[in-house]
Amino acid sequence: MVLQDLTGRVFGDWTVLHRSVTRRSGQTLWMCKCVCGTIRDVQAGNLVHGTTHGCGCTRRSGNIKHGLSKTPEHVAWKNMNGRCHNANRPDYIDYGGRGIVVCDRWRGEHGFENFLADVGHKPSPEHSLDRKENDGNYEPNNCHWATRQEQVLNRRKSRKNLTKQVRHFEQLSGMSIDDLIKSYEGKAEATTA
Repeated sequence: MVLQDLTGRVFGDWTVLHRSVTRRSGQTLWMCKCVCGTIRDVQAGNLVHGTTHGCGCTRRSGNIKHGLSKTPEHVAWKNMNGRCHNANRPDYIDYGGRGIVVCDRWRGEHGFENFLADVGHKPSPEHSLDRKENDGNYEPNNCHWATRQEQVLNRRKSRKNLTKQVRHFEQLSGMSIDDLIKSYEGKAEATTA
């Protein structure tokens, strides 16, 4: 099994500083820093699977950073970070696996607050987070709230989507794609003649 490098990744209130030790049991520990400044070794599995979120300082102090952790905006922010920085997520391959990252401003201790200040609140339940440039990173000049219809126009082109579009066009016209092409080529020749 290949050891995944967690250095620099953020898990809840923890930021991974570097690999610490591997126990005889095979558990890998990572040196992490909590938002409060506490530095501690944390098991890799606990970080990756979300079993630990920090040293407990926010729980002990009753400190609520922003009071928005259950809002749609916070859910979108968490999912955005997960897609780009958690290789264990099924959708990672389409985001972080393609090199798409979340800008530093939207990560770390004040990441959510900065994200919310930059993109604002969701205008409606029909809106979700969208990147204007589909191959670009999650950053202030490339993100906005968009409806599903708006996002359809911004999809990455794939063979599957193209096949669906061709099948839909065939149904609308009542002709096969080959016949449509022949018909188009015939009309193109007639106009040039």
